[in-house]
Formats: sequence, C-alpha cells, structure tokens
Amino acid sequence: MGKGTGAGVCPADAEVVFFINTFAPEAQWLHQLLPAVAALLSQRLKGVTLAQDAVLLSSSPPVPRLELRFAAERSYRQAKAMAKHDPQAWRWQTSFVEQRVRFVARQPGSVKATIRLLKWWRNQQEWSAPIFQPSDEILELTVIHAAQSKKAADQREAVVHVLDLLSSFQELRVIWTNFYSQGEIWGPLLLQRPLVMDPANPCANLARPEVFQCCELMQHARSTHFFW
Repeated sequence: MGKGTGAGVCPADAEVVFFINTFAPEAQWLHQLLPAVAALLSQRLKGVTLAQDAVLLSSSPPVPRLELRFAAERSYRQAKAMAKHDPQAWRWQTSFVEQRVRFVARQPGSVKATIRLLKWWRNQQEWSAPIFQPSDEILELTVIHAAQSKKAADQREAVVHVLDLLSSFQELRVIWTNFYSQGEIWGPLLLQRPLVMDPANPCANLARPEVFQCCELMQHARSTHFFW
C-alpha cells in the first residue's frame, strides 16, 4: 500500500510489516525475533542492520531502503485500547500502519505534490544528526495540516505556507479526528509543544523531543527562498 508521496532518485523507501498471529504482546517476543531475522538475512544480503524496533535493509538507488517491522495481529480497536494503557504508546505504531498510510494516500494530488516538494527540500539540507532531520511522517502531516487550515491558490502559495509553519515548528499543534475523537487523545499530550498527533494512534506525538529536535528545521525553513 503506497502513499504516492515519494521524492528523489529513489522514489520511496518501503516499510514492510509482518503481522504475527499471536495473543502475546510484542514485549514478550519482539526482542528475540528481530536479532534472529537480522542474522538470517545477513547470511544472504548486505546492508542489514538492527534497529530498536525494526530490521533495516540498505542499498543503493534506485533500490529502496527497506524497514521490516513486526506486530501482533489485532483489530484497530484493540490496538487503540492497548496503546491507551501503555506509557510508551509509540511502541504500538506498527499496529496502526494501515490507517496511517490510508490517511496520507487519500489526500488530493495537489497536497501530495507539496509533500514531494518538501521532502525534496529536506533532502537538500544539511542536518548535524538524524534527530534534527524531520521524518517523512512529520512533513506529510504538516503539509496536510497546512492544506486543511488554509486553502492555497497555487503550488507556490502552498509551499510558502508550509515553510511558514515549519519556521515556528516549536509552537505547532496538529490534531486529527479522522480515526478517533479528540476525547480519546491521551490528556498530557495536549499540553506538549510541538504536537503532531499520529492520525491513527490517539496516544502518540510524532514530534516528541526524544525522537525529533526542531531547532535546525526552523532555521532551514526561515532561511529558505523556495521560489525566487
């Protein structure tokens, strides 16, 4: 299932999710499964690395970078309920992949075009460390939020509006109610800034400081003249 928002020589990285038929929570088996999968793939492939919650397969363009993730098979309602009672709700992100992808994929073509431009722009900037570089999800959701909050007359105006939001990212507050109501959002999240809610998981802020620091993003956005 694609989003239609890839940019660059390699049009899109790929996230492959395997849903395991088990009732046991990921905490009981994921830490054993990931090293085993990485070791097995390393026997046949190069560029296999182990991340905290995924196995990564890196290669040269035009072959996409692959992320292999694993989650217990459960319904969306079950996943929401389990995330709500977990202090580290981000650990359930893989369970919401279908809803997240669908949310972006159904956006208008003009919005997807803006997303591709912003991803291209991000890839042209220099970032001192991965934590300062905005993820695809952060850019996608910021663009969608910008499009919904202000209708742009053309592509130029759309990009300028997004860059304006990025230049003051530390104050950004993005909330969705497509898959859940605002009342389902975990209360403490509403006080966080920046806040970029996951459109499918009411307990996850995708811009939480332990995964993204926005200072370099704001500097780049303020100094960018995208259209002369």
